[in-house]
Amino acid sequence: MSTVQAPLQQTADQAKAARKARYAAYRQKLGQPKLAVTPISLKGKHFFWAPNPGTWKGDDSEMVRLDTLGYAIVKEPKAKEILSGIEVKDRHVIAGGLREDGTYIIGDVILTYCDEEVYEFHLMDVEERSDALIEGAAEDFKTEAARAGVPTFETEGRRKK
Repeated sequence: MSTVQAPLQQTADQAKAARKARYAAYRQKLGQPKLAVTPISLKGKHFFWAPNPGTWKGDDSEMVRLDTLGYAIVKEPKAKEILSGIEVKDRHVIAGGLREDGTYIIGDVILTYCDEEVYEFHLMDVEERSDALIEGAAEDFKTEAARAGVPTFETEGRRKK
């Protein structure tokens, strides 16, 4: 009798260990941000959760703007397999909100991407425009002050790049 119970006990222990491992994976998943994106085959890309034109009642102006910047909607080619529980090695990303049509939608946002370099260029452009606005405001102030006959000065704290 003891030979019969040993395998059953081992199987029960294995089942308990497997259940414990699944629970640990579940707990880890709970701690992840809902909008987290882990690239698999789309490495070197910048991901952005954009307003979903399907939920914004025809206002797709933000998607048009993102399209001109080089963004595209992430489309998972094997979405049905992934959703049915089949492990797919060559999927694009791991993210929440996968739909049968291959898009990732959470609430009223949809997952988009562009090349990392394009995103960096966009950030550089924003920074340059911001610096130009600040410099322009300072020059306008000096011009208006001179026109009004008010003296101006610059401090050592603000240095030009």
